[in-house]
Amino acid sequence: MNIMISENLKALRKKKNKKQEDLAEILSVSINAVSKWERGECYPDIELLPKLAEYYNVSVDDLLVREIKTIEKTMSLRQIGESASIVAENSNKIAASIEEVAAAINAIDVLIESKMVSQEIQEITKDLGVSLHQINIAIGQIEKVAYSNATTAEDLASTIAQDLKELTSE
Repeated sequence: MNIMISENLKALRKKKNKKQEDLAEILSVSINAVSKWERGECYPDIELLPKLAEYYNVSVDDLLVREIKTIEKTMSLRQIGESASIVAENSNKIAASIEEVAAAINAIDVLIESKMVSQEIQEITKDLGVSLHQINIAIGQIEKVAYSNATTAEDLASTIAQDLKELTSE
């Protein structure tokens, strides 16, 4: 196994557009230590490897033995996986929003239909020369009588129709 940490540390740092000073400050080590790691004169302390891996968003294994091209492919695959998760999550939110919009449109349709029926009733009452209030009172009275006298739904409808005719003729 070929240890490639020196080359990898240098390449990853440059890819992030950071200076040795930046890395030294983040890890609380000297600039000289970072320089020696990148020149291959020594290796970082084993306790620093997880911090380095986290900083560069790679695994410790990537730091030690993989070539930068392989690390970049691994990083790209991770980013694709993370992006796919975000897309899936947002797709679910969009689907839920679409359902909410569809429900709102249905509610609006019902309100519009109700408003149209209400306007038709008002026009009919106007044509008949009676008020909506009078019709409501009459319907209440008709229902009482009709329910007590009617034996079938047809009888009930017939009774209501007859009583409405009588109302309009008054």
